[in-house]
Amino acid sequence: MEYFAAMIDLKGKRVTVIGGGTVAERKVQSLLGTGATIEVISLSLTNSLRALVDSKPIIWKRKSVEKHDLIDAFFVIAATNDIKTNREVTLNCHPHQLVLNVSEPQLANVIMPALLKKDNLHIAVSTNGASPSLAKKIRDLLRDVISDDIGTKLATISEKRKEIIKTVENPLEKEQLLNSLVKNFTL
Repeated sequence: MEYFAAMIDLKGKRVTVIGGGTVAERKVQSLLGTGATIEVISLSLTNSLRALVDSKPIIWKRKSVEKHDLIDAFFVIAATNDIKTNREVTLNCHPHQLVLNVSEPQLANVIMPALLKKDNLHIAVSTNGASPSLAKKIRDLLRDVISDDIGTKLATISEKRKEIIKTVENPLEKEQLLNSLVKNFTL
């Protein structure tokens, strides 16, 4: 199976994460700042997740997951260390929900790429599930190559791009000017 890489607008959507361990923690961290309502269902939490509950960016339901917990979730992440629970979560979801199952990717309809974020630059690295560790290694190599001032460079390009789009009518000239913005770009 080949997966489609996409940036999904989660603002105002409910994302339900089943599990409270380190895998769930990683998934929750990647969801922070998206505008999603993040709900974690687990009997226990890592210290980092507990701190997020205390500071209120996530909601914790201290319980075992039940089928009705999944009904209104836009995106469900089964992130427990119990294969049986992950499988039940996946099977209890509606076929049109986005479902991530970490331990058994063949049951999932979503995989999470290794994500590199530096300001407005987002790079997703995926091996289509073949080797998540390799995807993370490549992400980390890219992090070392991309300068910390990438946000400033992107902001400058963005402003110039807006001006070109607004003021240049000739399509060929517009395309040439837009291409020239990144011609000598360095990371």
